[in-house]
Amino acid sequence: MGMFSGRGKALSLYKRGMKKAKNKDLAGAVEDYTLVINMPNVPNDVKAMALFNRALAYSRDKDYTQATADLEQVLATPETPADVMTAAQQKVERMKKLDRS
Repeated sequence: MGMFSGRGKALSLYKRGMKKAKNKDLAGAVEDYTLVINMPNVPNDVKAMALFNRALAYSRDKDYTQATADLEQVLATPETPADVMTAAQQKVERMKKLDRS
C-alpha cells in the first residue's frame, strides 16, 4: 500500500493532524482530521481514528458538543478498531459526568 493509495493519503493527513495536535495547533489538527473524514472511500478504521482524534481536539478546546458528536459517530462506525471504540466509550462517559457538574 503506497503513499498514493487512498489509505496512504488518509494516513498521511491523519499523522500530520496528530503532529499539529501535539504542537497545540488544535485548529490545524481539526482541519487535517476533517479532510480525512471527508475523503471519498476512506477506510472506516482510519475515519474512526480521525473522528476520535478530532473529538479529543474539540474537547481540549472545550467544544464538548462537537466532541460528543464525533465520539457518537466513532461508536456508530463499522470496523472501528477495538481500542478506539473502548476509548471513545470511556470519553463519552467522562464528558457526560462533566455535563452533569
